[in-house]
Amino acid sequence: MSISFDDNKFNFLGSNAGSFDFGVAGKTLTVSETCIIDQDLQKSATVQHGSLGLGSAPGAILHVEGAGTAIVTAGTETVSYFKQITAATHSFIAVDALAGYDSGIFLAEDGTYKWAIRNDYSSDTHQFEIRNASNAVRFQMEQDGSLFLPEVYADTVTSSRDLEIQSDGKIVYVSSNLASKTNISNIQNSDWLYYLNPVSFEYRKEVDGGYTDESEGIKNFGLIAEEVNTILQNNSVSEYLLYKDEEGNLEGVNYKGLIIPLLKLAQDQKIMINNLTSRIERLE
Repeated sequence: MSISFDDNKFNFLGSNAGSFDFGVAGKTLTVSETCIIDQDLQKSATVQHGSLGLGSAPGAILHVEGAGTAIVTAGTETVSYFKQITAATHSFIAVDALAGYDSGIFLAEDGTYKWAIRNDYSSDTHQFEIRNASNAVRFQMEQDGSLFLPEVYADTVTSSRDLEIQSDGKIVYVSSNLASKTNISNIQNSDWLYYLNPVSFEYRKEVDGGYTDESEGIKNFGLIAEEVNTILQNNSVSEYLLYKDEEGNLEGVNYKGLIIPLLKLAQDQKIMINNLTSRIERLE
């Protein structure tokens, strides 16, 4: 292979076989104009030693710096662009680390680290995490879908809206306005509440998706889903009062679903108390 220089460009001539070194030992090779490797050649360019800087002297193995451009819709500040051009093939960017180390992406402002998106290798579940500038975990998801927001409990509520999680995992809010409702009817009877069996209990510790015989040691109050199912087996309210998985197995009780029936029961008892009070007054 031979190298010539004319019209302000280098020409590489000869066989495409093998490899060659191009550069000056201990020096930086700078290309001041556009440099194109013709894709028709179907060849690779390799920087075997040192670092490669695009738009700047390299501060890392690969350093890309420059003004953003509108290369994708609404992406007017795009600095780096990757596109898969093979037909019917997905496109990914792989960030790979050696065994025993995290892989991730740093988000920074003018060279100062602000956020990190990373895989935490230290857990057997390889948790997906978002950490802040203090390296504190702010979002965490495990391979089984378990989701953690560690600091949410410390936030003070100013304005809020009740949220629910659907069986498919979608987070939604529950509307109470008339426009969102149909088949509206008054509750006629909520006496079934009298037959429910409130209990105190402690949760078992959970390990690998199952329960151990060891208690978490914290007292709770609630209902047993299987008991509620038996008591309400002939009552349609069980359809919204009990949670079931896709196979129909009982998972829990919708405690919020008890509030309105309790309100109805309190109203009925108020009427009964008023009637009894009137009767007592007449007897006196």
